Amino acid sequence: MIVITSFKKLTIDYIEKFILSNYDAIYKSLNTKPPLASNTLHFLGKEYSLAIFDAKYDLVYAQDNSIYVYTKNNNFQYIKSLIHTFYATEIEKIVKNELPNINIKFNISFPVIFDYKNVSTYFGECFPKRRKIILATKLAKYDPIYIKSVIYHEYAHFFYNNHQNEFYNLLEKVFPNYKMIQKNLRKIKYNDIY
Repeated sequence: MIVITSFKKLTIDYIEKFILSNYDAIYKSLNTKPPLASNTLHFLGKEYSLAIFDAKYDLVYAQDNSIYVYTKNNNFQYIKSLIHTFYATEIEKIVKNELPNINIKFNISFPVIFDYKNVSTYFGECFPKRRKIILATKLAKYDPIYIKSVIYHEYAHFFYNNHQNEFYNLLEKVFPNYKMIQKNLRKIKYNDIY
């Protein structure tokens, strides 16, 4: 037992010395963009080439078949947050465009608050009492039909809290082919690094 404890102590001391002596290299590797399998991103259901440039400002936009990222901070997490802010802006445009039609189909007259978050565990979440819907920014990777299906899904929660038969009947009524579209959405897996 004493030998194991000494071995653990020796190992911890060694690791600590290694980290301290290589701190700069470790810090740099943790805060730089990991290598991409391919320099591509998905946006609105299509694959785009990704171009990242150092700049004195932050800007992300899509043009032709490319997404351009101009950044004042080349840190991986920082670039990821820029891209997800861009995604949120693009989803918000779709929401604003679809909202009048959705409100008519659901016969809703109250204002709905939308929020956009970089989450990986869900596509959308509804808080009926607060009249609030949260959409995952990753939705911007998918074709707009899938984005709309998630918005409709969350709107249906204003009428039904759970996923009972009436919930899906309402969705099929206001969004034909909802079940098929959702089934296809669940099959799509994008392995984008951002």
